[in-house]
Amino acid sequence: MHQTAKRCVQWAVGLWLLGAVVLIYGAQAYVWLADEVGSDAQAGLDAVDIVLTIARSALFPLGAVLIGAAVVIQTLAPGLRATSPGLQPARLADKGSPQQ
Repeated sequence: MHQTAKRCVQWAVGLWLLGAVVLIYGAQAYVWLADEVGSDAQAGLDAVDIVLTIARSALFPLGAVLIGAAVVIQTLAPGLRATSPGLQPARLADKGSPQQ
């Protein structure tokens, strides 16, 4: 497996696990925190709620995107290795362009 594809899969699994933990325990943690700090910290609790909502809605899709990227990288990686020397940019000095 290509090194970049392997890294994408590792991050995807980590994000899925983190997303599962946030999905399962996020609401309980919010309620516990709200009970601990009381009503005086409503602004802070609103910020925590926003962060938990963003995490719940973003972690699973981001993991899925990384899996898709790993599939694309793994599919294209053999072709990129074969053509990589030809992808180097040509220099004007190497072309022998006339100078005015």
